Amino acid sequence: MNDSLKDHCSVDLTTAIGRLLSDAGLRTVFRGSPNVAAEMINLDTKDVAMFIQLDISQIEDQAATLLNKRWNEVRSLIPKTVQDLGEEAHDLFMFYANQNWPEGHRRHPLDAFQFLQFLIGNKIHRPSGMELKRVRWMKSL
Repeated sequence: MNDSLKDHCSVDLTTAIGRLLSDAGLRTVFRGSPNVAAEMINLDTKDVAMFIQLDISQIEDQAATLLNKRWNEVRSLIPKTVQDLGEEAHDLFMFYANQNWPEGHRRHPLDAFQFLQFLIGNKIHRPSGMELKRVRWMKSL
């Protein structure tokens, strides 16, 4: 890719931090080599110096806070499924959530719906049909 096209497609520091927060794999790369992580996301060259100075432990703490907020939203939308899964529910959600990060104003019902699909697709649990219908409807509003 030529330099002018690369600069046009590059991301800014705020976007890069957002990607670190939402992508556990990218955080792993960053922990080993912040420069490689910057290249992977095509960070604007003017932001690389600040990016590589980020404290990964603070990024991890913030990511955990965001994941827990997501968990609280999702479990309020699918309480029967969470109850049926018992103590496994939180760990299963965290596994799913580290691979999926819905966006937009309907992200919580979408997150709940995708989590239910994850449970079904992996033959972990057959959720309540009513909960599945409700979050499917909510995500489409």
